[in-house]
Amino acid sequence: MPAGTVQTKPSHSYASRTDATMLFADGVPATPSFRRVEGAPSSRRYRAYVDMTTPPVWDGDTVAMVDLDLDVVVTTDGEVRVLDEDELAAHRVLYDYPDDVVALAEQSCADVVEAFRTGREPYASVGWSWLP
Repeated sequence: MPAGTVQTKPSHSYASRTDATMLFADGVPATPSFRRVEGAPSSRRYRAYVDMTTPPVWDGDTVAMVDLDLDVVVTTDGEVRVLDEDELAAHRVLYDYPDDVVALAEQSCADVVEAFRTGREPYASVGWSWLP
């Protein structure tokens, strides 16, 4: 996904500021984005950004999944962080998330953190090798 590619969410659309590659793996409840950070605005300094999602579903050239709030990021200095735990807690109550959906988000998040920390692919190096 070269810089300038338009991404659409129910709430808004935006053009990416950096080159990135997103992975939509069958049956995997996480959607990682691997990003080129050279020349990126200082506010966009994540090398990787992984949304915890329902498994992606393809319909022709369109892919859809539900964002489950939790995110895992890798900063340019290699720090692995979990974001939006407060958002998941708030949405769990506000939208009455079923327990199995919360468990899916939390387990996916733990799996992604562990994959980055132990160097399991595609989180070690392969994801970045796919950049345009």
